[in-house]
Amino acid sequence: MYPDLQPDQLPSADMNRLIHLDEMWIKDCVSRLSAESVFNIIQKVEHDFYSGE
Repeated sequence: MYPDLQPDQLPSADMNRLIHLDEMWIKDCVSRLSAESVFNIIQKVEHDFYSGE
């Protein structure tokens, strides 16, 4: 809906929904991963980012 907006430019109701989803994702998904899995994901994202993928 807002492809060209920065997060701080979103309407507050939409920003609150995104924050809620982010908190749910961290609580229900990320917190259940092992530290090794989290670091592997971070390394892959960094690799993809710096290689332009």
